[in-house]
Amino acid sequence: MSRDHRGRFLTGNNGGPGRPSGSRNTLESEIVAAISADWQSHGAAVLEKVRKTSPAAYLRVVASLVPREILLDTRSDFSHLSDEELEAQLYDFLARVAIDLKMPKLADSIKQHLPEID
Repeated sequence: MSRDHRGRFLTGNNGGPGRPSGSRNTLESEIVAAISADWQSHGAAVLEKVRKTSPAAYLRVVASLVPREILLDTRSDFSHLSDEELEAQLYDFLARVAIDLKMPKLADSIKQHLPEID
């Protein structure tokens, strides 16, 4: 194998045969199969025990399973609505959020500001 003075492979030299084709995939599939079998036998019981005895560890596991980035399509075409209709939808949404948060006084206050739509 030909290398330059810094130890890098020269152009056109692929560096050798590498690992056998499929070897890593075989190991990964064996690990996944073992984890799956263990989960089938003990998963729910272990999760319940960890949740009760070590909530911080439980939350770390849950957080590790949640995607770090979620792609949302937030593009909506509101071009057909007037400014007043958009404002009414916004106030309506805010009132529903206040109700969900069990803040009825805030919801009532928001509803009082809902614009009238012709």
